[in-house]
Amino acid sequence: MNELFTGKRRYAVLLVVVFVLTGIVENYLVSIGYGTLATIVFILGYGHVVIGAWYIWLRPLEMTGPVGDAGNIWDSDDDSDNQPEKTPTSTEE
Repeated sequence: MNELFTGKRRYAVLLVVVFVLTGIVENYLVSIGYGTLATIVFILGYGHVVIGAWYIWLRPLEMTGPVGDAGNIWDSDDDSDNQPEKTPTSTEE
């Protein structure tokens, strides 16, 4: 059981719990008449979920392009574009 909730899975469960609890608390506050407090809970709760998801999964990703003079990125490296075009023959028509 301990192996099941390690690393990023533990954070995923925590974010889901915070997400669900934020919705429950916000809905309860609206139902008893505390709309302003519910709005604050909504912003803080879901804001923490978004920041937490960014911190755990998106921040570690390397989102940079090639560095230096990479040449024209639209040119392919293979010679498949240099192949002569096939012209249809009478059997292919």
